[in-house]
Amino acid sequence: MLMLWKFVIINSDVRFNNLSMIKTLQKCESVPKVSVIIPVYNVEKYIKRCIESVLSQTLQDFEIIIVNDYTPDKSMDVIEDYIKNDSRIVSVNNYSNMGLMWTRREGYKIAKGEYFYFLDSDDFIPRDALEKVYNKAVEEDADIVFGNFQYVDNDGTKGKIHKHIFPYGAQKEGIYKAMLSFQLLHCVWSKLYSRRLFDNYKYDTFPHQTNAEDCILTYQLIKNVNKISRIDDAVYYYFDDPTSSSKKRFTNDVVRQYAFSLAYVNNLLKTELVFRAALNRFMAFHISALCYNNYDIEIIKSNIGENTTEVIMGLSSLCKYNRIGKAILYWILWRSNLFRVLIYKLRPVINYIRH
Repeated sequence: MLMLWKFVIINSDVRFNNLSMIKTLQKCESVPKVSVIIPVYNVEKYIKRCIESVLSQTLQDFEIIIVNDYTPDKSMDVIEDYIKNDSRIVSVNNYSNMGLMWTRREGYKIAKGEYFYFLDSDDFIPRDALEKVYNKAVEEDADIVFGNFQYVDNDGTKGKIHKHIFPYGAQKEGIYKAMLSFQLLHCVWSKLYSRRLFDNYKYDTFPHQTNAEDCILTYQLIKNVNKISRIDDAVYYYFDDPTSSSKKRFTNDVVRQYAFSLAYVNNLLKTELVFRAALNRFMAFHISALCYNNYDIEIIKSNIGENTTEVIMGLSSLCKYNRIGKAILYWILWRSNLFRVLIYKLRPVINYIRH
């Protein structure tokens, strides 16, 4: 329709102000303010709550993009009923189970909104969530708006609120330092993203990456931001599922995924001297946690890379000893600023425990 009117205007001798006409026609192909991207896999019990929380938003100018990650349950039957009754809801299918990271990408590839909001299908959002983060993004011309999130248990009871703070400022360097020191979480949800970040840049995406997968995307996104803002409100309800795989002992494949994500962050930031100390503590803490829980050292080594092999071996040797040694290990990890000095600090501790 828009192209037809452009043709008529260009090929007519009629002189009139066509700006208002074009604006009117553009409304026929209007861009939603927010694209809500929901990956779906085995969430038959929760998907209705998730979708209803979006449909009841105070900001109604949105689209919902459902990405079916080859779910084996009846989640899509529930979703199809919503699609029939609301044209703002669309779905796309993976033809095999590809994992969360790949599935989210399939969603933002077709998203049309000014901003993107990632929502996991077992979670849900407060009624004014989209309005609050959207208004903040527009007011401050922000590429990313961080919001707080609140834990919700199995019966819907709301728990503590996790607050995202900017202790080192809102520039990308400060955000990286806060994430590396665990003061900002690297989850992709509870945040609003400008589509500019996705239109102008390509991001590494890996199939079958479902654990610590948002770590890889978030660290890439931060690298390209101009402005980051935050609001001091909970804009996301995170379902703290007691049966989640994150609450159980990791399989070897999950360990591989975590180690792979750690290696990716390390390779992304290791040349930036300003992050060296924080990055070293971040890597040391996570590697020690994996070793502490007696996960397969060879899997960790093969995914982290040769540059951290020496540290892993030192950590793993300490973790074979008693609880005192493990407690000392954690104290050292938090107090140490230099990653490579870590092994030398551990040697006297190991010798002491041995004797």
